[in-house]
Amino acid sequence: MRGLLLKDWLVVIKQTKVYFVLMFVFALIPGMGVYSIFFGALLPMTAFAYDERSRWGQMAEMMPYSPRKVVEEKYMFGYLMAGGISVLEAVIQILYYLAGAGQGGLAENMAVILVSVMMALNVMALQMPVIFRIGVEKSRIFLMFVTISVMMALQSFFSRSVFETTVVLPEWSSFMLPGILVVTLVIQLLSRMLSVKFCTDKKK
Repeated sequence: MRGLLLKDWLVVIKQTKVYFVLMFVFALIPGMGVYSIFFGALLPMTAFAYDERSRWGQMAEMMPYSPRKVVEEKYMFGYLMAGGISVLEAVIQILYYLAGAGQGGLAENMAVILVSVMMALNVMALQMPVIFRIGVEKSRIFLMFVTISVMMALQSFFSRSVFETTVVLPEWSSFMLPGILVVTLVIQLLSRMLSVKFCTDKKK
């Protein structure tokens, strides 16, 4: 799997340098870190797109990679990218807090990051089976609709319920975080099972 991860990383970092710059800029802007985390979770789709253009899938069929291994690598790549951006965003929020800048309290911002990364991974999980079934190009409109809809809804919720009201962290996160975590784990499991099935069917 490390070889596949390295392949995707080298492709993405070479072809989408501007993408990484945008993620860093969004991470620096108070209240915009949600978008940065979502961008990180969408990087596997970018890797998918370049795989399709280069017909890498045909080459992969001649290599000792099982469908499950191919699927697990794409999910792992998304986890690493979204997780890495989340850590960067957390460090930035801590620095803002120490400097007396930023938006909202430190605890609220840490909760926002946790919710954001879980929701970003859920969006990725909704998209992955579709991509493995029909490819990136054919599913582009669906991918854009799901991503934009969830990002806007999440940003609106955080703006109204966390940063622009008197709601404090325990009042919303004590029940929300565990619930979202459970839902996320279930969605990830079902998504990976579907993706493995679709990937296997394609190779038959």
